[in-house]
Amino acid sequence: MLRFEARDPSRNLARRYSIAVSRDLFGATVVDLAWGRIGWAGQQRRHAFDHADAAERFVALVLRQRARAPRRIGVAYQQVSARS
Repeated sequence: MLRFEARDPSRNLARRYSIAVSRDLFGATVVDLAWGRIGWAGQQRRHAFDHADAAERFVALVLRQRARAPRRIGVAYQQVSARS
């Protein structure tokens, strides 16, 4: 699991984003995304892929979107943890 946070106390900005990759009982690769304000429930979305390479491309796309955060929200996401 990868966890990211974007904080800017002067603007009351406290966002979180996490990505977890796993396999389900049928062998599909599952990518779970969760995001929202730090300390709040937030939102979740799950994507299932038949092939691991498609899941890897999806995760790479999501990480590229997070990298554009300074343009969108004015502060970069920082990785806070990585668990297997």
